[in-house]
Amino acid sequence: VWITQYVDYCSKYGVGFLLNTGSAGVYFNDATKMVLDPAGHRFEYWERSAAPPASSALLSASTHTLSNYPSALQKKVTLLTHFRSFLFTQERRAGRTATAAPAPSSEPLVHVKKYVATRYAWLFRLSNGTLQVIFTDGSEVLIGRGAHAVTYVARDG
Repeated sequence: VWITQYVDYCSKYGVGFLLNTGSAGVYFNDATKMVLDPAGHRFEYWERSAAPPASSALLSASTHTLSNYPSALQKKVTLLTHFRSFLFTQERRAGRTATAAPAPSSEPLVHVKKYVATRYAWLFRLSNGTLQVIFTDGSEVLIGRGAHAVTYVARDG
């Protein structure tokens, strides 16, 4: 699983991403994360929860549907659906579509755990262990979990 499209809206909200599975997500500026399943019905939300004294913050995950979620997530759900729509439009314009099978509903959805933007590239660490580097010239490097597989994609595809 890897990122096929992303959009930088860090100045206001965060980074939106589209995966080859058809899942779409957002890494928000407050370090919360949200990803919508390929069918566009179920989403998962991760946030840091308050931890007991003398320990670091823990990651808390919750699963919801677009028709049933806490009202506190309204703005983020709206942003997620807007990012998803925009990224699918970009994907169609590029002549690409998601090709991998969607994850079973019992499996956690792959999402961006961390990212770094530099002058020359965006580096993404995904929850499945993949490290993806997307260079400004359009070339990419994907390093699989444990560096057992490395994929280079030239800027011409």
